[in-house]
Amino acid sequence: MNNFLPLCVLYSKNLIRNRGFIFSLLSLLLIGIFIIPNENSTYYTFSIANYTGTPNNAWVSNLGAIFANVIIGFVGFFFLEGQYKEEKDSGIGNLIRVSPSSNFLLILHRWVSSFFALLLMLVGLIIILFITNYNEDFQVLSFLRPFLYYSIPCLASFSILILSFDILIHHRGLKITVYILMCLVLLFPTLQQIDPYGLTEFSQHASHNLPVQLNDTNYSFGVIARTTDIHYINYDRSDLDCTQCWKRGVYILAALVIFALLVILFDRFKKGAHILPKIPSLGKTENTTALPLNFAELSLSNQIFSVNKNYKVLFELHFTFLKAAFSRKKILLIIGLWGLAFLINNDIKGGIVMPLLFIASFFLIEKFVNVQQEQNIQSSFITSIYNSLELNVTKAILLFFYFFLLSLPAIIANSLALNIKLIVFLMLLSTILITYTQFFKSIKIPEIVYILFFICYLSGYPIITIF
Repeated sequence: MNNFLPLCVLYSKNLIRNRGFIFSLLSLLLIGIFIIPNENSTYYTFSIANYTGTPNNAWVSNLGAIFANVIIGFVGFFFLEGQYKEEKDSGIGNLIRVSPSSNFLLILHRWVSSFFALLLMLVGLIIILFITNYNEDFQVLSFLRPFLYYSIPCLASFSILILSFDILIHHRGLKITVYILMCLVLLFPTLQQIDPYGLTEFSQHASHNLPVQLNDTNYSFGVIARTTDIHYINYDRSDLDCTQCWKRGVYILAALVIFALLVILFDRFKKGAHILPKIPSLGKTENTTALPLNFAELSLSNQIFSVNKNYKVLFELHFTFLKAAFSRKKILLIIGLWGLAFLINNDIKGGIVMPLLFIASFFLIEKFVNVQQEQNIQSSFITSIYNSLELNVTKAILLFFYFFLLSLPAIIANSLALNIKLIVFLMLLSTILITYTQFFKSIKIPEIVYILFFICYLSGYPIITIF
């Protein structure tokens, strides 16, 4: 345990110095300005029936703590996700794993450091909420109390949960999909016994402040346009019910259980085969670096670098990269879902199977859309006679046709108006994905938006109806 504190400090510094942390913190500060609107706003963010709260000390702090749990749980995941893989790929992770430190210590310092990073995000959000909503009745201690009550147990459990996902689930698409689905399920009012965010407890307590007695205390939250029938209540919870603290302590206990399981499973992972994956040696450059594709075996390899431009060859090259992105299992999965989509009714097709088809194609963002970011392939493109616009337009067209083919079961069943909307959406999706990766090295933002869009379809609340 002598190395515990130095490891925590080292790992925490590494997380905080990451550009992703600054971006995540700035995003939270921007969101924090708008999550608790005042009475003159054209929208509100939380309601029970037709009632919402006046932004006093109790309302801002309690609702702010709950929104902090939801938002940091989401933003924090995409900040922390991939940290373990980066360690592994850089070789640092292998050095740490063969160190004399126990698995208990290796996992513990990661958990503490991840929790600390999320706490820093929470501090930033608390400050912006206090400043933007401050009025005369605000008191610092009473303002902080709900964050200690709601947020500390929630972020403790989510930090170890995110770490577990990052270490144990190696397929990024599966990891992101499962996590977002889990978060959406936890947000449903029906799961009143599992309430890590505190939404159910808060809504039940807020219902006692209503001027009428309601049988249904289910809540609504999000950016909701204000209407004339919305009423404001003076929410009062100056003292949290300390006798109920054991409910929030359950999530600390759950975090400890997850930690213990991860220590056990990480021991097997450490001894197993999760060392750096071997890259198939299909071809090598002069410096013996393995290429993901064997250009020597491509009939078009000599033509791509020819003096005369040949767009047919360029499409063939991109198509070769597209084919290389698919494994046999992925092909079988996608063809199976695609064939099933022709046979089922429109409700199941549009609400479940079509979103699953696009989620199953998530890997293309890394394996095809972002393929130019790979060092060896990037150098091949740079030495070609095609400019970046030509390279990106041909790739976007090919990606669009793949998405169009994927959408055929829905296109056949949809109306003309919906098909036009779908085609425009697919064109925009292809163009945005390709354009973003041209200017930014990180592909996390398009991955987040891509997964979130289709996960919302599975939840039954699509952002835009296209299927």
